[in-house]
Amino acid sequence: MRFVYNLLTGIAIILAIATIFVFQSLTVDVAERKGYNKLKASLIGLIPVFGLIYYLKKPIIRYGMTLRGVRHVLRFRAILQKYIVYMELIIVAIIVLIPITYAVGASLNNTSALPTTIWPKNGITFRNFQDLIWGKDVFEKGNFAANLKSLIWGHNKNYARSDNEPLTYTFRNLFQLKYRSNFITWFLNTLGIALVNMILGVICITGAAYVFARFKFKGKRVGLVTIMVLQAFPSFMGLIAMYILFETFGLLGRPLALSILYIGGSIPYNLWVIRGYLMNVPKDLDESAMIDGANKVQIFSRIILPLSVPIISFVAVNLFISPWMDYMLPGFILRPQIGTRQAEKQWTVAVGLFSLISGQNSEYTTFAAGSVLIGLPITILYMIFQRYLVEGITAGSTKG
Repeated sequence: MRFVYNLLTGIAIILAIATIFVFQSLTVDVAERKGYNKLKASLIGLIPVFGLIYYLKKPIIRYGMTLRGVRHVLRFRAILQKYIVYMELIIVAIIVLIPITYAVGASLNNTSALPTTIWPKNGITFRNFQDLIWGKDVFEKGNFAANLKSLIWGHNKNYARSDNEPLTYTFRNLFQLKYRSNFITWFLNTLGIALVNMILGVICITGAAYVFARFKFKGKRVGLVTIMVLQAFPSFMGLIAMYILFETFGLLGRPLALSILYIGGSIPYNLWVIRGYLMNVPKDLDESAMIDGANKVQIFSRIILPLSVPIISFVAVNLFISPWMDYMLPGFILRPQIGTRQAEKQWTVAVGLFSLISGQNSEYTTFAAGSVLIGLPITILYMIFQRYLVEGITAGSTKG
């Protein structure tokens, strides 16, 4: 019975929210067909019913607009379509936001067990973020002076500064990872892989795509078909071969060496995407530049690259983000302990965070805090390059 009540309550809330959006959309449509400002109408339309009635009473001020267009907006079929669209969008938003809200709520929970509620009931705490970044018991709760001293001079349980010690060592403690948890090491390992992956990957893929898009040579079609076929095979099919190669060349347990696999695995898809984009760039630009005395390198650097910023940004963002979300490949290559270095010091963020919930003493809330810390910069990066990402997705598939 309680389930039915909650279900009906949820449906009623969804209908109420959809109704607000439908009235706002109708208000904007009516205002637009009468010649009024859409931004002002969207703000007034946030007041249900009132906004629609307000603009229905307004006279038509734009030449060529008639009441027939207003009646077309208010048809039952049009209103029903708006309801269906907005209800679908609201349901999708709820499905997406519930896991995100649960992860944020779990990161702010004051227990290490798996939370049973979406949001903490007993108040929020940032202890999980503190434990994740600086390590447990580094800070004394509620004592700012002791916290600052511990941050500057080092962990009070592991290190005590003598009076004769030079001040330079004090500042060096800020950058020594032995006073912090392994999360900083995992983060730096992943950041290094992502930067190398992005820089070298963009250079190699863009150069190869330019060659395939602009030059004619023997075996060009066979090479493109081969690259397309390689794209169909998932990377985990070659894990054994990758492991043997890395072991042979002494690359096991070296995070930056993973860039070799990431760049190689990203070449097939991204090469076709950039090539498809470059095929849309007129070759007349190359010929005009050659008449003016430019060589192939100058054409590529001064003409092709500036025109290819959207697609290159799309590829660069994807190359930068992929190491942060991959667990299988680094978990397989970086797990073995090499020499005297601890295995945990060579992990990436994905492998390290998974280790928090894979042992006997699982720390789910600390894992959630790490997920939030990694998810925020990735989300901001997507928002900043959103225009380039959408443009790059569509541009690379129009020709090729």
